[in-house]
Amino acid sequence: MFQDVSVLMPYKPDDGPRDQAFQYVRRFYERMLPGAQLCIGEDLDEPFSRSKAINRAASQAKGRVFVIADNDLVYNPELLLQSVQLLSADRWVIPFARINRLSKDVSHRLVLEGSGSWPLPVQPDTKPAEASYFVGGMNVLLRQSFESVGGYDERFIGWGGEDEAFAYSVDTMVGKHIRLEGELFHFWHPFVGPGGNPHYDENYKLYLRYKAAWGNEREMRLLLEEKRKNM
Repeated sequence: MFQDVSVLMPYKPDDGPRDQAFQYVRRFYERMLPGAQLCIGEDLDEPFSRSKAINRAASQAKGRVFVIADNDLVYNPELLLQSVQLLSADRWVIPFARINRLSKDVSHRLVLEGSGSWPLPVQPDTKPAEASYFVGGMNVLLRQSFESVGGYDERFIGWGGEDEAFAYSVDTMVGKHIRLEGELFHFWHPFVGPGGNPHYDENYKLYLRYKAAWGNEREMRLLLEEKRKNM
């Protein structure tokens, strides 16, 4: 059913709750999205480069459709089916508007249960939060759309900015994304934010350049060419 889909998943082991969630997520894809190619892109650097990890995953991909998905998320598989049906050469899909951040207890119980099935075999004790302004976490687009912007900008190092830059570039060079009203379920793990990242200022400046070029094909093309020369 999903033979033409490659799931690009950035990954860095933590020997802890992230790895435990990842094992559940792998089983979810194997069981609920049969035929989908799971491409794991690792980056062991410190700080972690999500951009490098996603691009490494893309280098393994064989599918016509790319799903860029974090390794601590699951969702109703119908969301992916609906998203694929909406794809075209001039549009892509962000299939969620809400995120249910599972509690530590429920996440642990799911890991122990371990089936990877849908609906979730453990009832969440949390409520979904508004996420219609999020552009990262899960994206669905054609391979040609990903390749047309050269993937993610690897000049983003550490937390933050890379998803927005990618979304701005695809919106500008491919076509405006479609937002669905889906819900993602996020496994608990210790929060990692921008604090302590020595690259934060550079990341933020680069993010602002992408934001300024958003909607301007000429300016975005120049920025993407600069990116390609630096990768």
